[in-house]
Amino acid sequence: MTPSRPTGPSDYQPGQPGQPGRQQTTARFGSVGVTVTLSAQPQRYRTPPADGNAHLHSVRAGRLLIDQAGTLFELGPGDALLVVGAHPPSRLTGEMVSISVPQALLRDVPVPGSVWPIPRQTTLLEPTVAFARRAAAGRSDDGSPLALYYAERLLQEMILGVVVDASQSARVPAARDAYSAALSVITARCGDPELTAHMIAREINLSLRQLERTFNARSTTLSREIRRARVARASQLLLDPSYDALSIEQVARYSGFSRGSSLARAMREEGLDVPGKVRSRRLGPGRSGTTATTTATHSDRGDDPEHGVRNRSVDYVVTVPS
Repeated sequence: MTPSRPTGPSDYQPGQPGQPGRQQTTARFGSVGVTVTLSAQPQRYRTPPADGNAHLHSVRAGRLLIDQAGTLFELGPGDALLVVGAHPPSRLTGEMVSISVPQALLRDVPVPGSVWPIPRQTTLLEPTVAFARRAAAGRSDDGSPLALYYAERLLQEMILGVVVDASQSARVPAARDAYSAALSVITARCGDPELTAHMIAREINLSLRQLERTFNARSTTLSREIRRARVARASQLLLDPSYDALSIEQVARYSGFSRGSSLARAMREEGLDVPGKVRSRRLGPGRSGTTATTTATHSDRGDDPEHGVRNRSVDYVVTVPS
């Protein structure tokens, strides 16, 4: 594991003044952080307040006490808790694995509170914590950007799967169920080029017609939300310097599009610049590298989320990084 710089005033190595018997190490995978905390005696655990992240804490040994507005949560080995937003006062004795992800990742999931115990029977909980712990132990600063991307994406989707599964188990009020459940599926699976509206309806046990009416009532469609989720994922990759080694074609495929031209068309439909311009503008004048621009006509009917990947004749511009 590659220790990060201290993440808070309670991060001390064993034997240092003030916090004897305390050790905390963090490994980062893009926007995801994995922290392992060991505490031989009760110690205050604190993360930066309102840091824009959601934190999944899993106690591996000992216990964690969290005081949320007068309600005391006590977690023992195998218990887990999701904290969204500012972190309440906490005290740890033992060992804990914490995974932090941007709150925006969970924006379409109906989380019932800022401090939320995750049911033990949640299917992905233990595999997610085990994978995060092993990934953190193997984190290396000289790892490839592609490996970093895959680790970040896998951790994000595993956390999303845990929260979606747990929210369904918690039986969140039904008013937003269909719409929120569908958005959760879209957010989790938008990178799958085979994702269709029929698949989403089937996954949440609703007829396609009913689901379409639910989205129409909110002045949107399933196709539009799938496209927006894919464009949002692609934009994140294009704007993150960690992924500059990825070509536009790779960014498109990792975001659920069949090719770069489909991504460019979707970004234009969302009112954005084409991928090459988005990346070049971030890099700045003189830093965009040499590009070769080719105009071609290709038999590609594009990516239609209603019916899967189809074919359409289009003219497109391909930007090839040097």
